[in-house]
Amino acid sequence: AMQAEHEVWLRHYAGNFAEQARVQALIQSISGGLSFVINPILAGWSDSQGRKPLMLLSPIVSLAKNFYTVWRGPTVSTLIVGDMMRPFTMSAWMIGRQAALGDVLKHSPPKYAAASSKIEMMGQVNMIFSPMISAYLVSRGIRLPWIVATCVYLITVPVCTWLVTET
Repeated sequence: AMQAEHEVWLRHYAGNFAEQARVQALIQSISGGLSFVINPILAGWSDSQGRKPLMLLSPIVSLAKNFYTVWRGPTVSTLIVGDMMRPFTMSAWMIGRQAALGDVLKHSPPKYAAASSKIEMMGQVNMIFSPMISAYLVSRGIRLPWIVATCVYLITVPVCTWLVTET
């Protein structure tokens, strides 16, 4: 929903780019600070409770975040709530993914490196196509990117629950 988020910020600040940049920088800094505090806790939780709960946390929180944005409408307030949830979405997934990959491939550093590289490459492929898809969806309606994301997570959560195994 990257393009939709830009549109929401632009509409809210109506051309006051300096104030918009100041507020967005503050929100990103707070989110980064939360990640700094929460990431070690999530990593420890993953070590004690397993990788699967942490990897399920990410799509569940993402589903809730996107549903909230669809329900309340995409506003600066809902975007801020989403940014504050980032440690439980992106960070949680990355911590769980790296730990699980390390568990499975701990005796083969070359395989670990290759698998990690392929995962990172898919993230880059996503960055090629997602902005175009998001821009198309925004042109059809400002809520549409979050509606589509909510539907994707409605599928992802049960699939991950059934298919993701503990490492």
